[in-house]
Parts: sequence; structure tokens; C-alpha cells
Amino acid sequence: MANKQARLLAKKIIDGVTYQPNQVIEADAALIKALVKEGAADDSGAAVKHCIEQEGVKPVLHVSPEDKAAAEARQAEIDRLTSEISKLQAEWTAAADADKAAIEQAVAAKQAELAKL
Repeated sequence: MANKQARLLAKKIIDGVTYQPNQVIEADAALIKALVKEGAADDSGAAVKHCIEQEGVKPVLHVSPEDKAAAEARQAEIDRLTSEISKLQAEWTAAADADKAAIEQAVAAKQAELAKL
């Protein structure tokens, strides 16, 4: 689901993060909808615009713990594959000509995995 912005109407703790009144948060639309329903936020364009333009508030991106964990796991996988590709490329440089094709195939396979992330 797409992100949406809202002005917080009161001090609010969301996923362990404390936000202050008149702070503008950007978060998953479902979270914003729930905050509006409970009366903790106003997602009208006028309310958000007022805080940003008149109060000088900068919107803060709120990321759920689940999304953060998924992003960290994805980055760890990217780092692992990048490291493996670098090692294979170093091996290729020192490899005999007969072994280079197999190393090139291994690099291509790792690059394909990386492209899927």
C-alpha cells in the first residue's frame, strides 16, 4: 500500500517512536487511516500543508519494524552476493583460461540473484 502524510494532533507513540503534536509523519496509508479514525491525526491536505508551510515542519518517514527488518535482511543479502561476486572476479583474474568460463557462469548466476532483489 502507498504511503500517505498526516499531521499528528497529539503526542503519540507509534511502534516505539514518540511523535509530537503538529509533527507530520509519512507512513503506510493503513496506519494513517487508523490514526485518523482514532482522532490522533488529520490527513487533510490543508492540515499537512499548514504544518509544512506555516510551521516549517519537515515530514518524517515512519517505517514499521516489520518493514525495517525486511529492508535490513534484503541489504544483508545484497552485501553477501556483492562480496561473493567480488571474490569470484578476483579468482577469475588469477584463474587458468580453462577455468574462466566456469567462474564467469558463477558470476552471472550471482548477478542474476542480485537483480531479483
